[in-house]
Amino acid sequence: MRDTPPREREAYRLVIREIHRRGLQAGDKLPPQETLRQAFGVSNLILSRAMERLVADGVLVRKTRVGTVIVDPDAVDLSAWTVALPLNWPLRQGPWPFYAQLVTMLLQELGSTGCHCRTYTRMIARGNKNDLLADYANLPEDIADGQVDAILSPGSFVENDLQTLRDRTIPVCFATAWEGAPRGILIDNYEFAHTAANVLLEKGRQRIGIVANGFDPGYNMHMLNGAKAAVDQHANKELIVVDTPARAIEGGQLAAEQLLTQPTDARPDGLIVADDHIALGLTQTLAGNSGYRPELAATTHQTVPLTFPLPVLHFQLDDHEFAHRAVSILIDHLKNPELPDRVESLVPRLLGQDGVHLSTTIHEDRHATVTVSA
Repeated sequence: MRDTPPREREAYRLVIREIHRRGLQAGDKLPPQETLRQAFGVSNLILSRAMERLVADGVLVRKTRVGTVIVDPDAVDLSAWTVALPLNWPLRQGPWPFYAQLVTMLLQELGSTGCHCRTYTRMIARGNKNDLLADYANLPEDIADGQVDAILSPGSFVENDLQTLRDRTIPVCFATAWEGAPRGILIDNYEFAHTAANVLLEKGRQRIGIVANGFDPGYNMHMLNGAKAAVDQHANKELIVVDTPARAIEGGQLAAEQLLTQPTDARPDGLIVADDHIALGLTQTLAGNSGYRPELAATTHQTVPLTFPLPVLHFQLDDHEFAHRAVSILIDHLKNPELPDRVESLVPRLLGQDGVHLSTTIHEDRHATVTVSA
């Protein structure tokens, strides 16, 4: 399909989108070719070639005296679409091994669908602020030239750019922790923090600290609200916010230094950390410089597990499932950009010492029961 002339590829995509927009199923008739030609604004020759390709792919069949009939609306050659994958960091230089692994898994998932993929490197870093399309080298130009059909982002974008993409019928799907994502899959940090806080409180902790690089709209507020909801259900318990000014290991080191400046009786005895590298820096600093030993709960990753110098409750994210679901949502919107926005979430699951996932039930009286989960 990549060798097919661009106008034929566009006609191919338009027919697929029309099928899915109308909700046509196997056995349904496609509207007459002349009707489609007028709707799409393409020549009869271009549309005929696209239809021939759809017949060859098993999407359509032509029947004498009946017309063109749907065989399988999903038997689509997805190489007709080009998906942009913006990279927040150069893969070999970025501070998060998980990020590099996530991008690799997204590329693998896209490759398995047949979609053509282009990567774009971010040239400007904005911290905990949403990205601009213009931050990525050549991305705005390729969008303007019609070389990008969809975007799969592990980051975020400002609303003005999202509206520009909507106006161009370019679907965007996010695989991210950005809480403002309009479509895609998010790490469910609310449920993680809510469960982690209840587990720590059940273990007798009195003061729960929540550690992150910034608590801003769209970033880490779900985690804060989840922990607060749990703590508020317990009498005489306290929630302490630890806002570290840096990310990754450095952020953990600075968080530990903040905690060590507090009076001993005011320090949290339980800590919740959504970033495993912040947790690593924090535990390294505490293990080497103090007798302060809070109990930690942290999100960790199946594909890039870390070893911490202090005990940590691991809430493990299924990275493969995360990438797979992100691409599945994107493909649905490639076929039909008119689908309503959809945001799914994936909850990190508590991992036992033997590597078995545990299921945590929060009861009405707010105590937690942990059981082995299949």
